[in-house]
Amino acid sequence: MAFFVSGSIALEAGILEKDVSGLALPFTPAQVVVSLRQPDADAPYVTATLCGTPTEDGFSASFSAPIPKAGYRLDWCACDGEAVTVDGESLAANYAELKGVVARFLGYDPTDLSDAQEAEVDSCIQSGIRNFYYPPKMEGVDETYEWSFLRMACSVQTEPGVADYRMADGFGKVRGEIYFGGEDMRKRPIVVVPISTVLMRRGRHETGAPRCAAFSFKHTFGTKGQYVQMMLDPTPDKAYQLTFYGEADTGRISDEKPFPLGGPAFAELVTESCLASAEQRVNDEAGLHTENFRNLLISMIAKDRGRSGADYGYMGDRPDYVPPPTCRPSLMGGLKITYHGKTW
Repeated sequence: MAFFVSGSIALEAGILEKDVSGLALPFTPAQVVVSLRQPDADAPYVTATLCGTPTEDGFSASFSAPIPKAGYRLDWCACDGEAVTVDGESLAANYAELKGVVARFLGYDPTDLSDAQEAEVDSCIQSGIRNFYYPPKMEGVDETYEWSFLRMACSVQTEPGVADYRMADGFGKVRGEIYFGGEDMRKRPIVVVPISTVLMRRGRHETGAPRCAAFSFKHTFGTKGQYVQMMLDPTPDKAYQLTFYGEADTGRISDEKPFPLGGPAFAELVTESCLASAEQRVNDEAGLHTENFRNLLISMIAKDRGRSGADYGYMGDRPDYVPPPTCRPSLMGGLKITYHGKTW
């Protein structure tokens, strides 16, 4: 699953490029997305472009014009998007195989598709993938279930005085709480709350370790659609490493990106989902493939529940916490164990 790290850096006035180093990323980035944040609506518009090849240590960005004044920030997001190639030995369903199956079901020759037929086949495949990732309401199916393989590991490195952070392309929504890493790992997790709660709390103008977060969809970003922004409160007073899980949105599958998520275990379910979409769109009926999709969906949800896990963050002691005198020490972490002169 894709992993990303994002952050934000203040820019000096007058510079035409910026070297961002010392990131110590846990991977070599497959891509780095950079964008420039203006200090206010009246500030001159300047764009940012990635330069060269990013590494674990960092990357370089250049700007379309010298930074006009202080207050501009460079928002960045580094992604470990590992490329997947078609492997003839794989049992996983791939785009070429799905195109052949759906084309034959529709009565077309897979080796000689017209442009209109190709578009129709592709539309049925993409619809089937969407129904596979996000199960529709069907008898006996838990349409609220979220597949374990849609989880993506996420990390955000905060900057002092910066409260909003752009998430990676493909980020859908946060799953669970947000945990502190590094030297701050013993801090309480950040709770995800509605946007209105963060906006109300920001009226206090507090700074410190974030206690709550909200995720909002921002305006369309060029040709890339909407992106998600994380809003923190209080505004971070220093650099914090935040880790959490998000739901991945992998986009369309194609000849260049042939494999849907899930792997070989879900190949039959993916195939039946695409055929069910073709059945319903072209034949205007919910027939054999729709029923097969429903039965396989019920079975695979039950199996996937067994492989799902949860992240509870740091589970150790909290040496900075002093329990009130009315609490039993054994319930509040006050019970100590000594062995060979060392106490825990």
